Amino acid sequence: MLLSFRKEVMMVGLLSLVVNILMLTPTIYMLQVYDRVMLSQSEYTLITISIILVFLFAVMAVSEWLRTRLLVRIGIKFDKLLSRRVFQATYREKLSASPLNAMEAISDMNGIRTFITGNGIFALFDLPWSPFYIYVCYRLHPWLGWTALISAGIFFLMTAYSQKVMKNKVQEAMTERLNENTLIVAKLKNPELVESLGMASKLYQYWMKRHAKSVNAQDESSVLSSNLTAASKFIRLTQASLVLAVGAWLVTKGELRPSAMIAANLLVARGVQPIDTIVSTWEQFLMAKVSYERLSALLQKNPVWNFQSFPMPPKGKLECRDLYAYAEGREEPILKGLNVDFQVGETVAIMGSSGSGKSTLSRCLLGVWPEVGGGVFLDGHDIRDYDREEIGPYIGYLPQNIELFAGSVAENVARFGTIDNEAVIKACQQAGIHQAILALPRGYDTAIWQTGGFLSGGQRQRLGLARALYGDPVLVLLDEPNANLDHEGEQFLFKAILDLKAQGKTVFIVAHTTNVLSSVDKVLRVRDGTIESFGPAKTSKNLVQA
Repeated sequence: MLLSFRKEVMMVGLLSLVVNILMLTPTIYMLQVYDRVMLSQSEYTLITISIILVFLFAVMAVSEWLRTRLLVRIGIKFDKLLSRRVFQATYREKLSASPLNAMEAISDMNGIRTFITGNGIFALFDLPWSPFYIYVCYRLHPWLGWTALISAGIFFLMTAYSQKVMKNKVQEAMTERLNENTLIVAKLKNPELVESLGMASKLYQYWMKRHAKSVNAQDESSVLSSNLTAASKFIRLTQASLVLAVGAWLVTKGELRPSAMIAANLLVARGVQPIDTIVSTWEQFLMAKVSYERLSALLQKNPVWNFQSFPMPPKGKLECRDLYAYAEGREEPILKGLNVDFQVGETVAIMGSSGSGKSTLSRCLLGVWPEVGGGVFLDGHDIRDYDREEIGPYIGYLPQNIELFAGSVAENVARFGTIDNEAVIKACQQAGIHQAILALPRGYDTAIWQTGGFLSGGQRQRLGLARALYGDPVLVLLDEPNANLDHEGEQFLFKAILDLKAQGKTVFIVAHTTNVLSSVDKVLRVRDGTIESFGPAKTSKNLVQA
């Protein structure tokens, strides 16, 4: 994506050429004033070169403005091109239960964009012109050229030293800060629990340990940066005085004009300025580098998926073929070579003890488990090959943990797509939540927060069920759908399941209890990642009773 801005970068380079050449304007002007105007006492010459000076300064100012605008434009375009990829890669990483902090990837993207429009990037474009200024000094007198070259060399050595001593410190500071932010968000996600159990002070102490590490890491990084900035300032002031001293010495020997002595001082200052800027902003360079590496690793790990287009809507036949499911950091697979067929219109209960692989199987059936061997085939096609934007509306999913998003009730039910009011109301009536929604302050337009806010556990469960039923899905998977439901809620749930059966939908219900068996056709029992049994629900119910 960065390489796609070649034309813009070339234009910035061309504008930098104009700016750096025109930076010679004050030096040449001063030489003309001292060596021509002062000797000739010509007001006409002074007025003429002053007009030329103002014109060239105007050209330089416009060039500076244009290259700034171009870099800002590159930053904005970079954000637009990358934001979708970063968002997709982040949530795919979350699918694999990765410890990745979503805000870390967004922060890295913002950090790179900020760096593109910062002072450090201008220094990179100006840096190639430092030898040009040194060469002009050399043309004034070789001693001045060598003095300028030594000054530039010292700054280069300081830059290399900065890279060596600051790289690890900057990366450590960034990591500790992100860990601290992740920790505080996670620990305060449920303040009612913290307050009820009297855990606030203990969590504070735990956080303070991480906070202290973060502060220390940032402090060490800041101290190093400050030391390098102070050293850079000392060298800059010293070299300016040394160039002046060398120039004065050459003037006393009659080898240099006084005007050239002052001009050399300006040229050397301009020549080492980009290097000085790089040293003073080196921490920003390193932070951008760390962000670039992390973001590159994330995008490489989660490449763009090449989805295929299949006939829509799907019929709902599912087949598992040598299905294995793996998890990061776990050697043994969670699912071990499952082979099973589910026919269109079947209602299947997936049962088993905790840790048997039920929830993992359900995610594999949806095509959202990241590390899979073999495959799950929907209507004969690997479900992972479907475009999620196309297949999503035909799938209904109710997870164990109901996640509601900031927005209105209607938006949550309609999955934040175009709201079909009739379909929203129909889904909520099927889930038995319609009357409760009407009792809210603004009905279906009532805004809710991620936690569900004013909704009880059962109401959140029903709202999640309504979202799963919205849009007449072909394939529906309900994971522990009655976990928070009362008797009335269960009645609506069973009625919704029977309605789906009557409509010929393929339905899966992940359950611990046997009270769902009366609503299903078949039962799949999972044990230690393998299929223990798969058969009619009546047989399974008789076995349980026996």
